Amino acid sequence: MEFEKNNKKLRHSLFEISEIFYRFSWGNVEHTKFLRNYGTGESYSAIEIHLLIRIAQNPGISVTDLAQRNGRTKGAVSQIITKLELKELIRREKRQENAHFVSLYATPKGLEVSKAFQQHQEQLIGPIVDDLVALIGADNADKFYDFLDHYNNVVYPGIVAQIQDELKGKK
Repeated sequence: MEFEKNNKKLRHSLFEISEIFYRFSWGNVEHTKFLRNYGTGESYSAIEIHLLIRIAQNPGISVTDLAQRNGRTKGAVSQIITKLELKELIRREKRQENAHFVSLYATPKGLEVSKAFQQHQEQLIGPIVDDLVALIGADNADKFYDFLDHYNNVVYPGIVAQIQDELKGKK
């Protein structure tokens, strides 16, 4: 089996690797629970700020597209969109071709918060990137980022789908 052959080249067992993934994931999950101020005087949750960024980067995006890109249900995204709208970070516009569909846009305040968050993240991630490059080199760091991107876009959605299928089978 190809998997077993490649596995023998690694220093860590598959279980150890799964534990490293778990600790990495858990650390990222834990920090998302807190409201944070990114230098604008107001505090936002991680999901609020990340959805705002997606809207700012994709003017006119729909709730459905936003939900799909973030691995969330339309209902969950709609609730967060309402919070962002109440905070005057985004606005909804009914689409001319079909009034049942809305397009989402960042307001000037939303663009300001989005920019402040991006600057905050660059300051935060800079030393982490420096450490990683010092540890494994720039080429390998780029490969690591490619892996994370692949994991987020291909592997993780597959895992979620598999769990959802398993849950459906138990009902």
